[in-house]
Amino acid sequence: KEYIFNIDKKCWAIDFKLIDSLVATNTTNNSVLRQNILYMELNLKQLFTLAQNYKFKQRSE
Repeated sequence: KEYIFNIDKKCWAIDFKLIDSLVATNTTNNSVLRQNILYMELNLKQLFTLAQNYKFKQRSE
């Protein structure tokens, strides 16, 4: 799953993306490892772009 939020103005933009993804693992049972990652990108047009990501939750199902 992906959730995306974007604001784009004349001289700046900000993007947020939340991704719920599966993690590839070597297991012999049927358990699944999932993680939630939040990506944030701040773009001050003509100056710089700052991109950051945070892994804030990892769970086994």
